Amino acid sequence: MHTPVIPSARSESRNLHFRIPASPHPRITAILLLLSSTPAAAQQPTFTPDHANGIYTAGEKIGWSATLPKDTKAPGPYTYTVRKFGAESLSAGTLVMKNGRGRIETSLAEPAMLVVEVTPPAGVTNFGNPSTGGPGRVRLGAAVEPTKIQPSEPKPADFDAFWAAKLQLLEKVPMSPVVTPGESGVEGVEWSTVKLNNVNGSHVYGQLAKPAREGKFPALLMMQWASPPYPLQKSWITGLAKDGYLVLDVEPHDVPGDMPQAFYDALPTIIKQYNTIGQTSRDDSYFLRMYLGDYRAIEYLASRPDWDGRTMVVMGTSMGGQQSFVTAGLNPRVTHLVVNVPAGADVTAALHKRWPSYPNWDVTRPDVLATARYFDTANFASRITAQSLVAMGFIDDVSAPAGVWSVFNQIRGKKEALPMPDSPHNHLATPAMQRPFTARSGEWLDAIVHGRDPMATSSTASANSGIAADKRPTTDSKPVTDPQRLAFFDDFSGPTLDRSHWSVRITGQTVNEEQQAYVDDTATVRIVTGADAQGASNGALQIRARWRPGHVTPEGNKFDMISGRLDSRDKVMFTYGTASARMKLPAGDGLWPAFWILGAGPWPATGEIDIMENVGDPKWVSAAVHGPGYSGNTPLVRRDTFPAGQDITGWHVYSVDWRPDEMIFRVDDREIYRVTKAMVAPYGRWAYDNPKYLILNLALGGGYPRGVNGTKGPPYVGLPDSTVKKIRADSATVLVDWVRVTPPAAGTR
Repeated sequence: MHTPVIPSARSESRNLHFRIPASPHPRITAILLLLSSTPAAAQQPTFTPDHANGIYTAGEKIGWSATLPKDTKAPGPYTYTVRKFGAESLSAGTLVMKNGRGRIETSLAEPAMLVVEVTPPAGVTNFGNPSTGGPGRVRLGAAVEPTKIQPSEPKPADFDAFWAAKLQLLEKVPMSPVVTPGESGVEGVEWSTVKLNNVNGSHVYGQLAKPAREGKFPALLMMQWASPPYPLQKSWITGLAKDGYLVLDVEPHDVPGDMPQAFYDALPTIIKQYNTIGQTSRDDSYFLRMYLGDYRAIEYLASRPDWDGRTMVVMGTSMGGQQSFVTAGLNPRVTHLVVNVPAGADVTAALHKRWPSYPNWDVTRPDVLATARYFDTANFASRITAQSLVAMGFIDDVSAPAGVWSVFNQIRGKKEALPMPDSPHNHLATPAMQRPFTARSGEWLDAIVHGRDPMATSSTASANSGIAADKRPTTDSKPVTDPQRLAFFDDFSGPTLDRSHWSVRITGQTVNEEQQAYVDDTATVRIVTGADAQGASNGALQIRARWRPGHVTPEGNKFDMISGRLDSRDKVMFTYGTASARMKLPAGDGLWPAFWILGAGPWPATGEIDIMENVGDPKWVSAAVHGPGYSGNTPLVRRDTFPAGQDITGWHVYSVDWRPDEMIFRVDDREIYRVTKAMVAPYGRWAYDNPKYLILNLALGGGYPRGVNGTKGPPYVGLPDSTVKKIRADSATVLVDWVRVTPPAAGTR
C-alpha cells in the first residue's frame, strides 16, 4: 500500500510529515545529534510511563519511571508541575534521582487530560527539544478515562438550523466544474486540476488523481493543514490513485493550487492571517467558505461517473482534520474518516482552564466567542456517522487532546481512537512519536480501497507503540444512518414506538415453558429518554418485565408476570445483510432477553437465526441457528464469554453478517461464531435463503434457562426466587439503543 504524504500543520515545517518516513528529517536529525553530543543533554532522564498507551482509570495511580544513562549522575533535583487539561496547575514536586532512577506519581479522580512539565536542575542547558515540548522542558502526557471527556460548552441552539440554511444557499450555486487534465508523472495515474463554484462568487480549487483505466473507484477527499496559501504537490495524491482511489485534494483558500511559489508569496498580507478574517460574524467567517467548499468537494466526487457509489473517505492532519470532522458531520455521504491531531475542537476551552486549539480565536471577546461556536468541530461531532480513525497527541498544545477526545466521544459511527502519549503536534513530532498513526492509517486506507473493514485488522507497529488492541477505545455508539447505505434503521428517537416498523405481540400459544405473558402495553414496551436511557445515543427502547399476579391472557391463561416482545414481520423483511443492535441487558438467573431473526413461514422450515441470547448469567451470551433437523436443542450453538471487566450489563453491539453460504456472529465487532453451509449439511437443509424479520423480546424462565440454572419449579420453571424479586422490584429491564440492517456487500447476492 502506498504511504501518502500527510501534510503538516505549519508551512515552515511541511516537509517533516511523510506518513512513514525512511529516516528523520535532517533538521530533526541535527537536533538529536546535538542533544546526544553535549554533556548537559546526557543528563536528561528517559521517562517510561506505567501504561504504555497513557490511559488510566479515575483514581488510579499515574506514574513515570525516570532513568538516567548508565554511569551518569544528575547535577541536582529536577522539578515538575502537574497540569489538568494542560492549563490548570494541580501540584508541583521534585524529582530526585537515586542511583540513576526516580519516580513521578500523581492521580486524578475525574476524566481529564494531564500534562506533567519537567524542568532541569539549575545550570543544565539543552534540556528537552521541540518534540518534548521544549527546549527547556520535557512534557509527559496521560489521559484519565478520556472516553468520558465532553466539550466545554454545548452547541448553540440554532446550530443545525444555521448550517441547514448555509447548505441551502450553496445548493443554489451551480457547481460548474472545470477539470483541466495534466501530467501526473506516475505511470497508470491520470491527474487534473479542478475548479468548482462556491458561495458568494468564491471557488474551490484542487487537484484530482485517479487510476488510468476504466472502472468505478472508492473516493477520497484530502484536506490541507493550517498555513497561508501554498501549491499542492502531485505526490500527495498520485500514490493513492495508483492504489485504486479516486482522490481529490482541495485548497482551504480561494486560490489555485498549481501556481509557482512567487504567486503565493505575492498574495495580500491579510490572507496570511486568514484565521482572523470574519471572526466576529458567523456569516462572514473565513471558515464558512472553507467548510462549504469541502462539502461541495464531496458532492463533486459523488457526481462523477467513476465513483463506486459506496465509499467516500475524508482525510487530513491538523486543520485538514478539522475540515474532515466538519465535512463528515455535514455530509452523510462520508463513509470513512481518517484524521491525525485534528484542530478546531472545543474552541471555548481557554475559558474553562483547558488548553485551547488552533485557530486560537480570542474567545474572551464576546463577539468572537459567539462566532467561533458555529465553527467548532465539537458541535459537528454528533452528526458524524462515518467509520472513524482519530489520532491525538497527549502533549499537543496546537490541537489539544481534550478537544479531540470531546469530538471522538460524540461520533455516532464505529470508531477507533489512536492515542500517541508522547507526541506533540505533528510538525514537531519525531517519526517514532507519529508512527502509531502512520502505521494504522496505512492499514485503514489499504483495507478501505480493497473493500474490507478497516477495524478488523491491527498493526504490529501500533501494538508495539503501546496501543494494545484491547485498550484502543473502539465503540459503535451510533451506526451509519445514510438511507442509501441502510436497509433499515431505528434509533428509537421518537416519543413513541414507530408502529410502521414494529408490531408489539400479545401472548397466544405459550412456548418453551416460558413463565410470562406478552402484552402490548407501555408498562412493558416503551421509549425512554434521559436518565432512563443513560448511555444511549438518542433515546432507547425499553422492554421491562413486570409483576402482575393473576394476569389473564385473551386465551384465558393466567400468569403472574408480563413482559414485552416486538417484531418487524411484514414491515421490515430482508434476505442477507448485516443485522445489529446496541443493547444493555439485565443480569438475573432465568431472565431470557434475545435479539433474533425468523423466517415468515413454518418453523423451523424457514429458519431461525439467534443473534444474541442470554439467560441471566452476566458473563456470557450465546448465538445459534435452528432449521429442519437441528431445531430446539440445536447442535449449532456457541457461548461466548466477555473479556475481563465486561458483562451483559454494559452496552454492547450484537450482530450477524448473514450471507448466502455462511453467518458470522459478532459482539462489539469481535467474531464469536461462524456457521457455514458445510457445517449445517450433516444435520439438515440450509434454511437461510428466504426473507426474514427482526425480533426483540425479554422472556422469563423456560426450558433453556432451566437447563442452565437448574430451577425446575414450582412455582416457576427456570426462574429462581432471587430473580422473581428483581421482577417485582421492576429492575429486570432491557434497553435497546438502536437496530439496523445494512444491505449485503456488492456481489453477495
